[in-house]
This record gives sequence, structure tokens and C-alpha cells, in this order.
Amino acid sequence: MIRFILKRRVSVSVLFFSLTALGILAVLRLPVSLLPPIDAPYITLRFQVAALTAQQIDSEIVQPFKAQLVQLYGLEDLQSRSEDGAATISLRFQHGSNMDLAYIEANEKTDRIMQNMPRTLQRPRLLKSSASDIPVFYLAVRSKANSNKSFKDLSHLVELVIKKRIEQLESVAFADLSGTAPTEVHISLAPLQMQSLGLDIAQIQQLLQEQNQNFGTVRLQAGIYEYALRIENRLTELSQIENLLLPIPKSNRRIPLKDIASIKVRQATPKGIFQYQGQRALCLAIVKESDAQILSLKEDMNALLEAMRQDYPDLAFDINQDQTELLSISINNLISSLLTSALLTFLLLFLFVRSVRQPFIIGLIIPVALAVVFLVFFLLKVSINIVSLAGLVLAVGEIIDSAVIIIESIEDELADGHSLEESCIRGSENIIKPLFASVMTNSAVFLPLILMSGIAGDIFYEQALSVTIGLMVSLLCSYVLVPVLYVRASARPTWLYARIEAFYRWFFDFFYGRVWLTLLCGSLALGGAVAVWPFLEREAMPKTQQRTFECRISWAEPLSATASAERLQSILATMPEKPVQSAVFAGFQSFLLNPLAEQGAQELYAVLECVDENAQQRLQNALSSAFKRTYPLASLELKKPKNAFEQIFGQNEPDVWLKLQTSYPMTTQDLNAYRFFLEKNALATEAPAVRQILEISPRYEAMSLYGVSHQSLMEVLQTAMPALRVMDWQRGQQSWPVLLRYGGFSANVDSLWAELSVRSNSGHFVPLRELAYKSPVADLRYRFGGKEGSYTPLYLAAPLTPETALVFCDRINSQENPLKNAKLSAHGYFLQKSIYFRELLWSILLSLLLMYCILAAQFESFVQPLVVILMAFMSLSGALCVLWLSNTSLNLFSVIGLIVLIGLSDNDSILKIDQMNKLSGSSLLQSAMRTAGLRRLKSQIMTYLTTVLGLLPILFAGGLGADLQRPLAVAVLGGLSFSVWLSWTLLPLLYRWFQFKTK
Repeated sequence: MIRFILKRRVSVSVLFFSLTALGILAVLRLPVSLLPPIDAPYITLRFQVAALTAQQIDSEIVQPFKAQLVQLYGLEDLQSRSEDGAATISLRFQHGSNMDLAYIEANEKTDRIMQNMPRTLQRPRLLKSSASDIPVFYLAVRSKANSNKSFKDLSHLVELVIKKRIEQLESVAFADLSGTAPTEVHISLAPLQMQSLGLDIAQIQQLLQEQNQNFGTVRLQAGIYEYALRIENRLTELSQIENLLLPIPKSNRRIPLKDIASIKVRQATPKGIFQYQGQRALCLAIVKESDAQILSLKEDMNALLEAMRQDYPDLAFDINQDQTELLSISINNLISSLLTSALLTFLLLFLFVRSVRQPFIIGLIIPVALAVVFLVFFLLKVSINIVSLAGLVLAVGEIIDSAVIIIESIEDELADGHSLEESCIRGSENIIKPLFASVMTNSAVFLPLILMSGIAGDIFYEQALSVTIGLMVSLLCSYVLVPVLYVRASARPTWLYARIEAFYRWFFDFFYGRVWLTLLCGSLALGGAVAVWPFLEREAMPKTQQRTFECRISWAEPLSATASAERLQSILATMPEKPVQSAVFAGFQSFLLNPLAEQGAQELYAVLECVDENAQQRLQNALSSAFKRTYPLASLELKKPKNAFEQIFGQNEPDVWLKLQTSYPMTTQDLNAYRFFLEKNALATEAPAVRQILEISPRYEAMSLYGVSHQSLMEVLQTAMPALRVMDWQRGQQSWPVLLRYGGFSANVDSLWAELSVRSNSGHFVPLRELAYKSPVADLRYRFGGKEGSYTPLYLAAPLTPETALVFCDRINSQENPLKNAKLSAHGYFLQKSIYFRELLWSILLSLLLMYCILAAQFESFVQPLVVILMAFMSLSGALCVLWLSNTSLNLFSVIGLIVLIGLSDNDSILKIDQMNKLSGSSLLQSAMRTAGLRRLKSQIMTYLTTVLGLLPILFAGGLGADLQRPLAVAVLGGLSFSVWLSWTLLPLLYRWFQFKTK
């Protein structure tokens, strides 16, 4: 093949030039995302039921839905959470399920269930999760200090104009809006005048509904013509509502509604608000199109914001929680790695050989190979994301290594006296088989990883695909372009490389003659890896040092959203350390695709940014102390914000928590008794979220005596506390609710109880206190349920290991406890982590088996592949020791580093054993092994130095990108350094030992 290529140098050059140009064009059109387009196997149902408590919603609505949804095909788990006015049912399906079909089936079952539900219940919103639904960033829109625009006007402007302008950008799929100010028509009734005229709520409600109806369309036949008549009786102006005529009972009089009521269009009391920098604002979560470039979206968005700042000078537009930073850092790291590797290779070649032309060959091959890789990405519809970019790191090293190896092979043939063309042919053909075997083993390492369950398998699939493409293209470009571009050059070694060769000879002879020392060092490294393995911390993502942290608060009081946000702002104002940026979400949020939509009425979520990490820690400590001192019953959770990886992995639960399963709904007394029982068994748990409710019980005997219906009593209660919704008023594109409420009364419940009256069937008014009695009751704020039934989560006051938690639950269940048929079990993220790492261990073992099969076919030996496998395994042991010594956890990025290490270490072992096999027949075994090491020395040292110097800055850099990449760098640098020592000492020893065994 090389002979054919060398005769068509111009054609080959033009072909690769064309592929490079196409690759550059492909880069401009490739979708750029934070993560691969992964469909998470989750569907969420969200209910809004304002009139019911948590217990009522759980028993009357959630339970019937769960009974039907549990029959969905492929459903793996089902969880529900109910609270006053809202509920959420989360469905998790088996990995690999067709989520489009599951979503259709869930909608069909929902429609069937709704037929048996009350007509007043709104259909729940069904949301299907995907990696592309993660907001790229959040946009806060607020009025400036000198603006006279009301928040109601701001809400209308953002909802009707600004939101639509943003969604007109081609790269934006959806702008998810929250924090708006809903508008309502408020009718405040005069109860004393109504009583004097004999009017009640039902009459006014009936009048409003009758005057605001759409009767639909009827067909009218007139000869040969047929007309469509629309019969509509709508209230279109506020004056029409004011002038509605009310008939007075037992008289012929009619009075306008405005005589007994005050009618206003006003801003409704918000159920949830958003504050930015302490000021009420609107929040837009920007979701990008799946095939759009995320960095282009940021540029387009910045340009649009500049235009809107000029169009609306009284408004402020601020971007926060920007996820594009992670991708920008990853791309910058890749570019930096490419430039650093190319520059170092260029300089190292000058240090190792006296040649000016050879560095330019490698410097030209690197961009050509990367351009072809991106072209293949475009053809296979692989996006540029953090995972695929990480896969290209190994490909860059392969480009350099393959090019240097082929150049050395050509120079060896020239040294044997062959012509330039013949040397290019023989040198390339002689080395291509071990290089191809190296690429195959590197790809084989990733293949078993795609069999891992869950989203980890999808991520590793993207990783395996990008690595395989990068390695194949790198080898092809090196194999074809190096012979075409190679020209005879002076290959005399420099003084530095001569010293390195001399050191290698001494080092080889020293350890070759002291087998016991080599075996001792290898045994210590292997034993150290086995010893530190149980102590390595395991987590999904590495720890990051950030200036930003999340603050989640669940108040133990029935606070409104506004009061909740103001309370946090007042606490922050007393802090000695002030945040430089704050975004606060209080109460219900109206997002459609955001997990914040599941937030409860008395919950608050805030993202606080400080000047630096030390200031962040001081603020966290001060907040914890202030809450323990001022609000001891409130639940406060402080942690770092989730990046895109953590959001798609869905790690929202603690590492360990306890599930208390019961066959009946729990009360606060039951739960407190069980918690006291656990405390006696030396386990403290956090206090559950509790809220005070006002329980109203009708006096049915009194109602029967006075002739008061249950409906009349409910209408009075709903109108007084807080209002009765009677209809929706359509105004253009907007729909406003019309609310009836008694006016003139104090907001105090006791005053309302003393002053309100209910109309009886005979027309008399009976005091409310005679018809019902009230009592404050403490109740659990949330009701939880799963596939097995209702349960109550118990969160630990102090950390507990998973093993201890499992043993403790078994011991507690075997004892008598205060609750009948109660079962305690341990749950948490540790279960998912144990599954991931168990699957990972088996995947690595399967990878080694695939490597063995490939190498056995390459070497035509069942013994020599064991040397390569053992060398890779020993390299991993060195990397694990370095991870433990550097206090680095075993996480997704350090695992990727271990896999990259296998590729780098087995590449050197394969090529060196191939050289030993070729030389062992013509010279003594020791001389053949030394010569094979010398022939691999230049490319090995260059690959090692370029890798080390390319990754070394990450160890000392700061920021989110460096924190994520540091575990990868530690694993590769530690393992690769140990691998070089193994290659010089243990590899020749193992080769000699296996050779003797074979003979």
C-alpha cells in the first residue's frame, strides 16, 4: 500500500488537504453541548391542587395515579411527594427503555385516570428528562432603581415580548420563565350590606358565570347557504363587571354589583418569587436546541442582550449560573494541550535529533488528523462535548507517538543501507501491525464500559466512540502522511539524547543484574495498591473548589414566598461576610423543565457567590450559626452547586438515609415516638419538616338545627380565607382569574371567626362560630410514597457508613418498636455508587480479557500477551497509590485517567515486545532486549515528557475546569511515571522469564 501511495504523492496530498478543509467546515457546523444527547429514563408528573392538604392530595389524587402508573412497561421505580397544594410523582424506567413510547403511554394512562377525578382538578404536567433540558444559564430581568415600571408591567413585558425575542434565536429551544406576577380581578364584598339585602355568595357567583359564557357554534341553514353562528356572552371590560345587575330577593329591585363590592384589577399574592441581588426579578432558564453550538448561543445571547439594554434602558439583564464555563474551560484545555504537545514535540525533537524537517512533519500531521477526526464526528453525528473532548486527549498522544515511531522505523531501514523510498515502505510496513494492535487494545478497553447500567453506560459509549475514531484516524494519518512527507535528514543524536541513552544502558544493566530489587519494588507497588484500595474515597464527580454555594431552606412555619425571601435577606444583611451575587427562588416556581418546579411553598433555594473560597467558607459557617441560634426548627442545607454532570446523574439524595415504611399514614406523634426509640438505640435523626394547620370541623347537629347546608358553609370559608375563584376573565391573549372575597374583616383568624355569618335555607344568617369549631394541629409537611406504599424519610444527624446503617436497620427491625408493622431500611446514593463501581471492576476485567485475545492474535502466542496485561495492571497499581497519596478520590475523571493510562502503557509494551521478538533470533537475549529498549527510547521519552508537561499545569491551576481535570492528570502522571520504570526494568525480566518457560 505504501508503495502505491508514494507513487501518488500529489494525489495523497490533495486528498488530505481536501479532508482538512472539510474537517474545518465540519467543526463550524458540529453541535457543541455540555453533555452527549442522553435521554434520562425519568418522567415526572406535577400536580397543582390549591384547596387540599398534603394528606388529602396523597390519598385522593396521588394514590389512584400510582395504582395505574405502576403498570407502565419498563418501570423500575416510582416515588411521590405530596405537600399542601402540590404533589410530584417521579417515574424511573429501566435503562435502555424507549422514553418516547413510555411518555406516550404515561400520557394515555393519565387521560384515563383523569376521567375518574373531580372536574376541578387540573391535568398534571408530564415532563420527560433529557440532558439537553439542562439550562445553559439563567437570565435575571429586573427594573433599575430609577425605573417607574411596576412589577406587574415588567411581568407582562417579559412574558409577551422579551421571552419571545429570546426564543426567536435559532440556537434557543425554550426560555423557561418563573417569578412572574399573576394578575387577578379582585371583588371585595361588603358582608353587612349583603346581609341587609338578603344576598349570598352563591347568587353572585351564579350571576358572574352566567354573564361570561361561550355557548359554542351552531349551524344555520338558509336556502342553499349554511352559516356558522357563534353564540357568546363574554365580559370584556371591567365596567361591565361593575354594572352587572343583581336581583334582590323578595323584591323587583336590581342593583349594580359595584354598590356592594369594590372591584379592582390587581397583582395577585405570589405563590413563588425570584430575587436577584436582593431585588425582585424574573428568571428565564435558557435551554438550547440539541443540535446548536453552545458557545454560539452564548455569543448570540450577548448580542441580543446588548440590543435589549438599549431598547429598555430602565431594565437590567444579568446572566448567572452559567454552565458554558465548564465547556469553555474544557475546550481551552484541549486547545492548550494540543498547542503544548505540538510545541513540546517540536522542541524535544530539536533536543534529541539534529533535524529541522522532522518536527515540521509531526507539526503538520497533528492538525490534519484532528480535522479528519472532526469530519468523521460530523458524518456520525457525534457532538462536541466534555466527554468526546476528553476522548481526544488520548488521540493527540497517539498522533505524536505513531508519527515518531514510524519515523524511527524508517531511519532504522536507512541505517541498514536501503534507499529512501524502500526505507519508507519497509519502515512503515514493519511497524504497522504492532501499532494497529495497540489501537485495537486501546479501543477494546472502552468497549466493556458501555455495558454499564444507567447514564454512566451512555457516557462511556460516547467516550469509546470518540476514542476509537481518534485513534483510528491518528494511525491512518501517521501511516499515510509520514512516508509521503518524509525526506532524508541528519538523524545524528544530540548531546542530551546521547546522555539519556547512556543512562538507559546503565539503568538496564543495573536492574537486569539485580532481579531481586526489581521484584521487591514491583511487589511493594502491587501490595500498596491492594492495601489502599479499600481506603480510596469513591464518588461520582470530583470535589471542586468554588466561590459559589447552594442554600436550601425549609422553614418550620407557614411563611409566604415574599416573607421567606425577605427573611433570608435580613439574615444575609447581618452577616459579616456579604455575598457579591445572590439569586433566590422562594416558594412555588413556574418552571416547566427545571427541577426547581418541584420546590414547595415554604421552601427556599438560593445560589450565593462570594469573593473567594475563604469568604465562601466564612459565610457558610456564619449562616449555619445564625440559623441554629435564630431558627432552630428550620432545615438548612449548604452545598456546592451541581454542574452539568451531577445534574444528569441525578445525585440529589444523601449518601445514606433511612426509610421508615408503614402501612398507614404517619402522624407527628408516631414519628416523634419512633425517633425517640432510635435515640435510645444510639442513633440521632434530624427533625422532620412540620407545619401548623388550622383544622375546621363542622358541627353537623347545629347545621341541621339552623338549616345550613354544607355547601353554604364551604362558600363562606373559601371566600373569607382567602378567596373564592368563580371564573376566568379572558382579556386578549391573557386570562385573569376572578376572585370573590369578603372585605372589611381583620386578617386575624379569631376576628374572622367571631364576625362571619352563614346564610341558612330560610334566609337567616347564623354566626360561623355556632356552626363549626377550629383547632390548630401540627402535621408533617410532606407525604412520601414509593412502589411499596407510603414511607417517611429519616435523615441522619451525624454521618454513618453504609455498612453500619445496614447492620443497624437489621437490628432495629428485630426489636419491638412503638409502631406496628414498621420496617426500617437503609437507602442513599451509596447503593448507586456500589453498583457503578462493581460494574466498573467487572468492565475492567473484561477489557483485559479482550486485550489478551487481540494480543494473542498479534503475537501468535498465549504467553506474551500476559506480559502486556501484567504491565498494564502494574501501571494501574502505581496510579492507585498516587491517587491515595495525593488524597484524590476514585471518580469519573480519575477512572477515565486510568483507562487512558492503560492505552499509554500497553502501547509501549506492545511495540517493545514486537522489537524483542524480531531481535531475539539474531542476537543474545539480553542484547536484544537492550537494543529494543533503545529503539523505543526516543518515542517513549518524548511521549512521556509531552504528556507530563501538558498535564502538569492542571495540578497547579485553579477554577472549575482544573478541579475536574485534576484527578485525570494525577492518575495519568502517577501511573505513567511508574510505567516508564516498569518498562525499563520489569518488562525485560518478565519477557526473559516467559521466554524460558516457553522454551
